[in-house]
Amino acid sequence: TRPMDVTVGDLNLSVHLAQGERLHTEVSCKFTRKSAAAMFDAAGLDVVALFTDSSERFAVVLVTPR
Repeated sequence: TRPMDVTVGDLNLSVHLAQGERLHTEVSCKFTRKSAAAMFDAAGLDVVALFTDSSERFAVVLVTPR
């Protein structure tokens, strides 16, 4: 791997990744909306968006630091 700068325009966010640095992109766990919200709150994170499938069995949550 090589060092790189990554920009997420919609979040006005730029991140520098050093060579060999890992980027964690997924956590696959079972949470309710309530338990996930409590976990994010305890970690000092705010929910920006929550995306689910039509049956609300799966979700992707975008969070940002407070």
